[in-house]
Amino acid sequence: MSAQLQNIHDAFFKQVLSQPDLAGTFLRERLPPELAELLGPEPPELVPGSFVDEDLRQHHSDLLYRVRFKTGGGAFAYVLMEHKSAPDRAARLQLLRYVVRLLTQWYARNDKLPLPTVLPLLVHQGPEVWEPSREFSDLFGAVPQPLQPYLPSFRHALVDLAPIEDQWLSGQVRLRAFLKALK
Repeated sequence: MSAQLQNIHDAFFKQVLSQPDLAGTFLRERLPPELAELLGPEPPELVPGSFVDEDLRQHHSDLLYRVRFKTGGGAFAYVLMEHKSAPDRAARLQLLRYVVRLLTQWYARNDKLPLPTVLPLLVHQGPEVWEPSREFSDLFGAVPQPLQPYLPSFRHALVDLAPIEDQWLSGQVRLRAFLKALK
């Protein structure tokens, strides 16, 4: 994909999913049900900032939302959303870098523990079905059993638009039109 077309996709993605009502609908419809079930009724709050390297900003975009859980109180999570137009085996490494930057920045500002929950979410809008693993530890290959507990490990959520028929992309007309155009 050309850099210009990639920039258009990034701008389109950011423009539409920066709208809290559409982002909320997207998360409720496209997160795995057990995760969507945790979300409170309020729309997600877009948090300013980006965790993409300055030199990669031409080719990647990320969005960060604060969401409240149904359990109420001070519970919240950050949903870090990145999108890809083609399967990328190294996307897990990119997401880990974003998560570490987010948590480092949060800790520097708040100077307290526990850290907030971060849900790394990758949205794939390309024509191919996403096949790379979503497990970070799979990047290491064959690791002797005694070393495995010491590997960094996380799993990212994935919304793969490729296998979803257009009429089922969303129950919300504006969001469905956006996802169809993005796809």
